[in-house]
Amino acid sequence: MLLYQARSMSFSGPLPHPDVLASYDQVIPGLADRIVSEAHGQTSHRQALEAKALDGELWRSKAGVISALAVAIGGMAGGFALILMGKDVAGGLFAGVPIASIVGNFIYGTVSRRREREKKMEMVTGGPKEE
Repeated sequence: MLLYQARSMSFSGPLPHPDVLASYDQVIPGLADRIVSEAHGQTSHRQALEAKALDGELWRSKAGVISALAVAIGGMAGGFALILMGKDVAGGLFAGVPIASIVGNFIYGTVSRRREREKKMEMVTGGPKEE
């Protein structure tokens, strides 16, 4: 009578289970060290890419704020010039629309960032934030 035994092992992470690494090292000496070095290199590469992406995002954010400021100043200057020329309604609209747009964007950005933080908190804690 033949008996078969099945064995299953699960391990999560960037590296194989230490027992598996030891087995690799038995087959090819030094292979475990090469696998660990490769995983370390991949981690460093990923972190460098994430840092570069974050730097780009910060630059775009600053450029957006500076552009919005330039549009607002231009709109206010144009609106003021129209008001000086006696076109009060057009000048008010020309100056007011960019300002209202910027205020709206700041409010929207604040609300969306808060929602994003709350979602992340839910993912970390496993439930909604209690207040």
